[in-house]
Amino acid sequence: EARQVMENMKALLEAAGTSYDNLVKATLYITDLNDFTKIDNVYKEYVTKDFPGRTCVEVKGIPKGGHIEIEVVAAV
Repeated sequence: EARQVMENMKALLEAAGTSYDNLVKATLYITDLNDFTKIDNVYKEYVTKDFPGRTCVEVKGIPKGGHIEIEVVAAV
């Protein structure tokens, strides 16, 4: 699921004329903090340099039964 979120976000960033290299801030919403290490490993496959500021928050639920949602701010 984390990989799909990252792939979807990659497509959105590219459509906006930017990429993961231009992230300024990321907020991760996950339903179980015990999954953080697994999610972080996937995140680091996509965000490989100049790591942006990042927040990770455990939430009770994600729409449609998801387990992860990520919000980013990127420079264009």
